[in-house]
Amino acid sequence: MSHGDYGWLFAAANQLPFFYGGRSALAVHDVAWRARKHDFSLKERAGKDWKCRWSLGRAAQIYTDAEFTRGELGLYYGVPAGKIRAIPLAIEAGFKRETDARIDAFKERHRLAGKKVVGFLGSIFQRRHVKELIQACDRLRAGHDLALVIVGRNHAGREMDGWLRREWVTWLEWLPEGQLNSFYSALDLFVYISSYEGFGFPPLEALACGTVPLLLPSSSLQELYQDLALFVGNPDPGRVAAAIGGFLDDPGPDRAAIGARWRERKDFFTWPRVAAAYLETLLG
Repeated sequence: MSHGDYGWLFAAANQLPFFYGGRSALAVHDVAWRARKHDFSLKERAGKDWKCRWSLGRAAQIYTDAEFTRGELGLYYGVPAGKIRAIPLAIEAGFKRETDARIDAFKERHRLAGKKVVGFLGSIFQRRHVKELIQACDRLRAGHDLALVIVGRNHAGREMDGWLRREWVTWLEWLPEGQLNSFYSALDLFVYISSYEGFGFPPLEALACGTVPLLLPSSSLQELYQDLALFVGNPDPGRVAAAIGGFLDDPGPDRAAIGARWRERKDFFTWPRVAAAYLETLLG
């Protein structure tokens, strides 16, 4: 019999329900609790580890967002590669460059007018090196009229609060969904120097709004973004400052080349393509 002769339960967030005994498929987006332990408490790590291990053993089919996480499941949990299908995800169609009027209004609201604007969006963990980003931008302030906008809740401890509350940093714990396009479109450069991601939605959202991302060549980011982003070799503040400064001084060539490649490939990062890939495996 084919898989189509059976019903499937699809669990999209690393864990199957405990009281379901039928055929199931599981999506695991990353195993950060194993690979980046310092971002989780002992209780969180133990809970996530047990639930994921149990779910991996029960699932008939496993999905990841990138080949990187496929390898992580083999490394940390011994899951055979043949049981896993890597299917890159997508972003909502509503992400697009905002009108000039709305960009200007966003800049006025947050006192960014006339400045070069660098931004980050995401939950703040140590692995995303937000402190190093702040240190890098601090080095650039002498030569650039620079603003740094950070959007996200702090999960990196009290010390990070001090960095985020520096008078020249604009820190917003969250933005309404209706302002996300304005945020991304107002940036000269989006910086997401994360050392561990199972996929990484924010760089895609920035690209859709016409803004170049700067990333680390690590985890899934190099695999998925390849020539759709700029990369800096490591999160050392000096190297990050050099990468940001070099782009701000002469953004034209990189912006044009990355923008052209994004326009050629953006249809790949759509949800109908993702749904078709999942259904092909589940119903084939």
